[in-house]
Amino acid sequence: MSVEFDKTGEQLALELQREVLLDDESPNQSIMIGVNDPYVAEYATYLEYGWVQAVTTKQRGYFLKNFDYPLKEGSTLYNPPRPFLRGTLTANATDWVECLKTYFGDGRRGLKNALIFLGENARADIQETLKRGGTKEDTFPLRSEMTLALAEAEQMNHATDGSGFGNRAEAGVKSTRLLNSIVYWFDEEG
Repeated sequence: MSVEFDKTGEQLALELQREVLLDDESPNQSIMIGVNDPYVAEYATYLEYGWVQAVTTKQRGYFLKNFDYPLKEGSTLYNPPRPFLRGTLTANATDWVECLKTYFGDGRRGLKNALIFLGENARADIQETLKRGGTKEDTFPLRSEMTLALAEAEQMNHATDGSGFGNRAEAGVKSTRLLNSIVYWFDEEG
């Protein structure tokens, strides 16, 4: 299943387009790799690009009431970018080209099968980036002390139901939902 992404969601998708001339297939097929769960796509966008926000009166009250965490109204909350999609593309593009060379070098044919092979490798690399907390070239910033304190407080509220996001220092591994939302699909317009 694929979903139509809004403009922000489109920024999340990595487009891998290869033109391999084969007798029985279109030379312009392409594969898309990204997040297919609309709920997770919003979170993934914030993780990929980061965000900056001023604390509102309502947020200040919420954090104080629910987490006993005092925030100063008007202070800045900052979540640094952790480009798990763009970073993986940059770190692995050469490997993915070699992956295709190996595929065709082994005598296999068929663009669609080659793109499936590439999609599986790219998805695994993106998932590994998330698990590792960075690419093979860069490490992403760890969660802030405030986020870890909030995670600890939330975990105490969800000690029995397992719905809290845990106190891991690595961002992006709240649950396996983001990892499982990394998919590839064929671009219908490609």
